[in-house]
Amino acid sequence: MSTPKTVGNEHGYLCPNCDKGTELLIAASKRISLILKQDGFAIDDESEVEWANYSHVDCLLCGWEGAVRDLLKVKMGPRAESQIGSNKREAS
Repeated sequence: MSTPKTVGNEHGYLCPNCDKGTELLIAASKRISLILKQDGFAIDDESEVEWANYSHVDCLLCGWEGAVRDLLKVKMGPRAESQIGSNKREAS
């Protein structure tokens, strides 16, 4: 499934101020695994990026700041573009 260009990201997040999702900066953590060896360590390439509902978000387009839980969530699918601008949150 491809992401509509108007949403701007594969998670369906939109800024609640400007309804854009192309320039959202989320404070995330990258979990890495270290493999300890006799002469040091190696980094396991199967690392993951994680964030939570309370993680800080900046919209680089309009300057809005908040938390992930404050972002608008658009249901992804064929009707995703019709939801943009409606400011309705996806039911949790």
